[in-house]
Amino acid sequence: MREFGLNAAATQEAIKVFQAYYAPKGLYENQLYPGMRETLAALQAQDLQLAIATSKPEPFAKKAIDHLELSDYFSGVFGASVDETTRVKKADVITYALSELGLSPQTAPLLMVGDRQNDILGAKQNAMNAVGVSYGFGTIAELKKAGAVQIVQQPTELITSLPANLKF
Repeated sequence: MREFGLNAAATQEAIKVFQAYYAPKGLYENQLYPGMRETLAALQAQDLQLAIATSKPEPFAKKAIDHLELSDYFSGVFGASVDETTRVKKADVITYALSELGLSPQTAPLLMVGDRQNDILGAKQNAMNAVGVSYGFGTIAELKKAGAVQIVQQPTELITSLPANLKF
């Protein structure tokens, strides 16, 4: 709404148009960043529990992860509601994911990895630290301003960065 100056009705129409494209075609156009599969395997080998908290509608996110053959790396894939009226804000999606996984920042070391300010700010609202990734859609300046505890340039850097940042 903010980016394009849309009112509520126009926003709902835009969501419908996007979903009409994304469901049958767009989600299958996703590609992994180089080194991502190896990074996920290495993190899993370190006994880290990995989950996805995305602002994409949850069914689409699950299909995309299945299509990319990544489901075995994650304890869960959590996203926005399909109508995009609940769990729209990243903080709400993270809260939902933590609840579904039975996790809490007070009882376990948790860390968000994200490429946009919403990821970093959503983590903060859930009392979590966040590592920014500059290979996504956001900028380094955006991630720094939001308060990322660290910014990495490529997926493989997460292999050493995540365990180091998971301290009480």
